[in-house]
Amino acid sequence: MRAASIACLALTAIFPIGAARADQGAVSVEAGGALAVLRVTAPYSTGSVVGSVSAFDLGARYAVANSLELSTRIFYEPSAPFYVHGVTTTLGTSGSLSAGLITHVRTYGALVGARVLHGNVWRFIASAEAGIAQTSFSGQDLVDESNPNGIRSLALHPSDASRTSLAIAPGVGFEWVGDRLGISFVPRLELLLGSRSSWAIAAPVTVSWDFYL
Repeated sequence: MRAASIACLALTAIFPIGAARADQGAVSVEAGGALAVLRVTAPYSTGSVVGSVSAFDLGARYAVANSLELSTRIFYEPSAPFYVHGVTTTLGTSGSLSAGLITHVRTYGALVGARVLHGNVWRFIASAEAGIAQTSFSGQDLVDESNPNGIRSLALHPSDASRTSLAIAPGVGFEWVGDRLGISFVPRLELLLGSRSSWAIAAPVTVSWDFYL
């Protein structure tokens, strides 16, 4: 607690707090990185797996009031490998096959919404956003899991696939603001709704800069 108190005092001393509030009419631009935990629902199969990836956020906000901002953002999760155990997939007219699936997953999308603020230098944030998310699956390989010496490729490579989902993303967190600089941590739940619904939890740390119109 003592270290946290010293850090807060240092931030307050370094950055002026005279304008440390959501001024009506202010435009904020923010960027940052995140760790995301997501559920991957594999294409061409019934399998799914939960894993983690890195992510990036870029957004902008407009303060329609001192306690309310409209927001827009784009997010990007770079391609990462996932292994889905025990999937059952259909092979054209040859029937079905039970195997493991290695796939590389990439997700990106855009969200718009609003967030409510409470506080001055330290703000409590509650947000709600919605938009579109695109998930792509590439480099897929079906593997034999019955080999006691380890998995081996079946030399069966399902085609690349993509999936478009409706994204609904509520979030709760906090933000520290100085004169124009802001640092926020607002984790959000991303519900990806579509033919194969899924979810993700993103925990972004973003830095913002305010412009006063």
